[in-house]
Amino acid sequence: MFTTSDGFALDLFSVQDAEGGPFGDAARAMRLKQTLLRIVRGEAVPRALFAKRPAKSRASAFTVPSKVSFDNEASHTATVIEVRGRDRVGFLYDVSTALFESGLTISSAMIATYGERVVDVFYVRDGYGHKIVLQDRLDAIEEMLLRAVEGKLNVE
Repeated sequence: MFTTSDGFALDLFSVQDAEGGPFGDAARAMRLKQTLLRIVRGEAVPRALFAKRPAKSRASAFTVPSKVSFDNEASHTATVIEVRGRDRVGFLYDVSTALFESGLTISSAMIATYGERVVDVFYVRDGYGHKIVLQDRLDAIEEMLLRAVEGKLNVE
């Protein structure tokens, strides 16, 4: 993710199908493009689209502990949050929604999936552009992120 000097964000994504393969045919790629455009225009809600998709049966067979950790030493300008959990449709959406609902701005993110495991790292700042240092605030963010990781976020 890159943010330009005038505040626009540029995100680059590598997209795979549900089985981890490439989007090989043009019709599927076009359906994905149309869905993304509907979301951007506000004509579709991601959570509703995710609810229509069946859960990944292979990934759901694994038990992956959910974990959220904070590091205020790794960066001079941001709090680093590492989020771990079991991969599922809507995982990143739920986590980024939880960060937004917590009043945080993502300045950088590294998103990774290893089989059934997700390890996402976010560099975040509060609404004033500062690190999050108060323990009560960190605890509240952790609680919301754990609910998001487990698919139990209720914000809409």
